[in-house]
Amino acid sequence: MRHIDCDLMRDPVTAVVGASDARASSNSNLEPATDMGSQTIAALYVLLMIATVVVVDVLFFRNQFWPRLMANIGIVLVFAALYFRVVKRP
Repeated sequence: MRHIDCDLMRDPVTAVVGASDARASSNSNLEPATDMGSQTIAALYVLLMIATVVVVDVLFFRNQFWPRLMANIGIVLVFAALYFRVVKRP
């Protein structure tokens, strides 16, 4: 004889929904860790952007103010576009 789950026999929809609710409540403990991970990724991304700006300034635009300013603005805009397109997906 096979053993059949009593909850599933009584009301299959409630048994399945109840199981998913239990999983959702057990995963609620993981939310702060995910938030901390996204903050770490954002901080590393900003550090990478700063390092890129400094390296480009030193290597290519040492004594040129306006081209350096335009390049820095371009680098920041490219990093911002990539951040919102790739890193921060909805």
